[in-house]
Amino acid sequence: MRSRVTVMAAMLVLLFAGQLLSATIHVSGNTALTSNAEYDRNPSIAFDGTDYWLFYVKGDNTTTSGVRGGSYNPDADTYVVYYKTASSIAGLAGATETKLGLSDTSRPANFDQRVVSAVYFNSKMYAFVSSGQSGTDRGLYYYVYSGGSWTGPTTLIADTGSPNRGGHVNVTNDASYIYIVWECTDGSSDAYTWDEATLSARIDISTDNQPKITLMGTTLYVVSIEDGTTDIEVYSAAAGASPSFGAHSTAIPSAGFYDPCIFN
Repeated sequence: MRSRVTVMAAMLVLLFAGQLLSATIHVSGNTALTSNAEYDRNPSIAFDGTDYWLFYVKGDNTTTSGVRGGSYNPDADTYVVYYKTASSIAGLAGATETKLGLSDTSRPANFDQRVVSAVYFNSKMYAFVSSGQSGTDRGLYYYVYSGGSWTGPTTLIADTGSPNRGGHVNVTNDASYIYIVWECTDGSSDAYTWDEATLSARIDISTDNQPKITLMGTTLYVVSIEDGTTDIEVYSAAAGASPSFGAHSTAIPSAGFYDPCIFN
C-alpha cells in the first residue's frame, strides 16, 4: 500500500550547498501517526507557527473506517479528508482524529478526492485536494481554515480537459506565494503560483508524473517519476511569481516505485 501515514524513511534525497546528494541513512523503526496505517493515505504535514497539522484521506465508508478487505482497490475509492493537530510531530500519534466535515458533505460530485496537500499561508490553513487520477471530475479544489472554521471546497482549476485536468497535487509556500505542482492527466508535471487572488499561467516542468515540491531558501525543488525508466528526477527553479524549471538531475536511476518525496 502506498503512502502510509507513518514516520519512516525508505529513501532520502539530500540537498547540500546547491548539490544533489544521494545517500542511504539508517533510521529507527516507524512510528504510526494514525490507527489505520494500511488505509490512511497521502499524508501532508503543515506547521502554523504553534502546532503541527497532519492531513490525510481515508475511504468514505465510515462504517468500516475505510477498510474494505482483501479484494479492495484503494485507487477506485472515494475519499474524505481527516486531520490531527499537536504541538510536536511525535504528539500527532496520540492526537484526536478530526474529519474535515465539508470534504464529506460538500465534496463535488464524481470527485474521488484521493490526495490532500496542506500549507499555512497568510494566517490561514489551506488543504488542497485532487483526484489522484481517478473519478470523472479531476479538477483542483481547496478548503480553508480561518477564524476557527472551515470553508470550501473552492474550485482553483476546473476540469475542462487536459491540461486543466489532473491527478496528484503537492504544495509548498513562502511569504508571497503558494507553489503548486500538479500531475496533468497527459502524464506531465506542471506548476502554478497562487497568492490567494491570482493563479499564474501553467508552468510546464517535465513529462514526468507524481511531482512533489519543497522550498529551500529561495530555491524550489521538484521530484517526480519518469515513466519509461522509473528514474526519480529533480528539477529546480528560483522562487517567485513565475518559476522557470531547468533541466533535471537524476536522483535515483531505475527506482522502480512511485510517490517520491522531497522536503526541507
